[in-house]
Amino acid sequence: MKHAEIETLPKGLSTDIPPLVPKVEPLRAAT
Repeated sequence: MKHAEIETLPKGLSTDIPPLVPKVEPLRAAT
């Protein structure tokens, strides 16, 4: 991975993670 790609990752993750968290939490609770 290039340094520039790493710098843009947090921006992408910050928008991706919030919608994913509600999906992940029920899965963790189910296991």
